[in-house]
Amino acid sequence: MLEAGPVIGSGVAALFAVMVVLSALHLYRSRILLTPQEIVHRGAVLQRRRARSSVAEVVRATIVAPQGPHVETVFLLDARRTLLLRINARNYARGDIGRLVRALGVRRSGPRRPVDSGELAKMYPGLHLVSFVERYPYRIGFAITGVVLIGFVGVLVAS
Repeated sequence: MLEAGPVIGSGVAALFAVMVVLSALHLYRSRILLTPQEIVHRGAVLQRRRARSSVAEVVRATIVAPQGPHVETVFLLDARRTLLLRINARNYARGDIGRLVRALGVRRSGPRRPVDSGELAKMYPGLHLVSFVERYPYRIGFAITGVVLIGFVGVLVAS
């Protein structure tokens, strides 16, 4: 078992290095481009394009993650209140996000105070702004822990 230590350590170091490179790439490549025809949100890998004319409403909220930082998020909705884009504003200056929202020139809404994902989902029911996992992080954590423990006990009993 001791012989596997350097191999596991090297694997963890390589995984960490990959994560650092991907994070740096994301920060370097993250851009929001607003043209008269479209809005383009580019990340490290994905690039999402939406017609600017389809944006009918902006919901701006500061989401409080459990055991994590407050994250300002901008949701762009169409006329049917379907989510077009979700922009994590942490990568951009607050003034830049404000200019983007003003430049879109559409109806703006959002809570005035920081809220958690569950509260945001209740404020905007049916819009699916936040995922099930974001709304119920502790339930998901307990469920995953339970499945892992059951699997571990199953392996112990089978051996």
